[in-house]
Amino acid sequence: MEKRIQKINKLKSVVVLYLFGLITLISINSCEDSVITECTSNISVDDKMKANFPEIQTKLLDKSCALAGCHVTGSIGPDLSAGNSYDAIVDKEALGTNFKYVEINNGANSYIIKKMRGDSDIFGGIMPTSGKLPEFIIDSVAKWIDNGAPRN
Repeated sequence: MEKRIQKINKLKSVVVLYLFGLITLISINSCEDSVITECTSNISVDDKMKANFPEIQTKLLDKSCALAGCHVTGSIGPDLSAGNSYDAIVDKEALGTNFKYVEINNGANSYIIKKMRGDSDIFGGIMPTSGKLPEFIIDSVAKWIDNGAPRN
């Protein structure tokens, strides 16, 4: 009888984890469909971006990600608004994945780079939803990550 109760409890745990994962995936997918789609219009090819976090925040995250309905406090995670973004993504697990948003010293394996490039080994579409960012922006973010993703 005790083994049967243990099996039932284990099954309950598996079902709860499965439902949590399913709800997370549905939420992410449904949110992507309702996100503002004019995200890249604020980035200019003349907006050269250095591979450091302050530049990434002001020239990419503030202009393309941390917008109403997108990645801001109280909306879709992670919160990419100024003052919150670094702690939300650096060395943090991307929910529902086997990746970190920013895997220090490994830009190619960082979820944020994979989302910007639209890699096939991740769930959901490219970010921002309006289309692929200019390659120099993605390369700057990857270089920052490869250089240890320092805060300054």
